[in-house]
Amino acid sequence: MFATRFIALGVALLLIAEPHTTEAATVRDLLKYCRSSIDSAEYSFCLGVMDGAADLAAFATGNELIERPLSDMTLDICLAARDHAPGNLADAFVAWAAANPSAGDWDEAFGLVAAFRANWPCGSLNH
Repeated sequence: MFATRFIALGVALLLIAEPHTTEAATVRDLLKYCRSSIDSAEYSFCLGVMDGAADLAAFATGNELIERPLSDMTLDICLAARDHAPGNLADAFVAWAAANPSAGDWDEAFGLVAAFRANWPCGSLNH
């Protein structure tokens, strides 16, 4: 629970701290940006969100691994080093969001946690 809130807070702070004209508040908004043309400002925004979320997920997961056993983790996101590229994360988010249209109105931070958890659960053979 703490780690999920930590990531949600971190993503919110990233969005507030960075002056920009592009803004995503929901899974649907972020999906639109992540589906934009690769050379667009919207796609760059998507990659920035993914990069920040990956850093926060790695930090939160690392702290959880130190603090308690793997079986007791609440975040359950374990990104392998090869998966940290923002483009990989954006692709995973787009696939998850497209497969879960009912999550379109969710806050983007919760959508990111759900997408990352679905793609990189701890205890899997992905790392």
